[in-house]
Amino acid sequence: LLTCDVSGTAGLPITYIGFLFGMKSGVAASAFALTIMLPRALVISDHRSDALVEVAAVIITGTVINFGFERIRREQKRRRLIAEQLQLSEERYRQIFENAHDAISVHDLTGKIIMANRACKEVTGYAPEELIRMTTADLLSEEGLREALEVRRRLIDGELAESFEQEIIRKDGERARLWLTASLITVDSGGRAVQIIARDITEQARLRENLQFYLEQITRAQEHERERIARELHDDTVQSLLLIAQLLDHLGSC
Repeated sequence: LLTCDVSGTAGLPITYIGFLFGMKSGVAASAFALTIMLPRALVISDHRSDALVEVAAVIITGTVINFGFERIRREQKRRRLIAEQLQLSEERYRQIFENAHDAISVHDLTGKIIMANRACKEVTGYAPEELIRMTTADLLSEEGLREALEVRRRLIDGELAESFEQEIIRKDGERARLWLTASLITVDSGGRAVQIIARDITEQARLRENLQFYLEQITRAQEHERERIARELHDDTVQSLLLIAQLLDHLGSC
């Protein structure tokens, strides 16, 4: 009976120590309990076999429970580390997002703008807090919206990212040409969204159009000059042939 009482009271400290201080402490407590209980079971108890079974049961039970606590502790630690890494990653992304020189916005799959950084104001004329109350359709023409929907469809179908040029309507009503890079991302809620990185290329587009216009004008002028030279050559050649023919006729008559 004494051994049974000791065994019963030893089980709780073993598991409690293991719960508080970890697996190694629980094993040390089990070894200490075994050191105390085993001599009593062998020397004092009248029923040695039963006492030994009880001792073994207490030690094994305490060890198994300690293993369980250790697994729970490790899982909690793993989850805590993942949560910390995720939080750190989100903070880094937020810093990059807010301080980026390019305009970055995030749109859900219905087209609603859910995030926008400060650089978006320079591109669209709208402040970030204004943009998050808007949708993609508010910034695009009908043709531009059709193009955006097609890009979104391709991203959902599995394309990693897509770059393209698109025209938007700014807050002041002016039109701007943007170079966009669209990619599919996972947001905090676990859903998917489209991240847009935009760079204003309005001036470059205007210069390109002007250059194209000048090239067309130069090409047209060159064509006109070729035609003029061809006409002059044709007229001069005909006149020369006529003079030669007349000279030959004159020489023949002589």
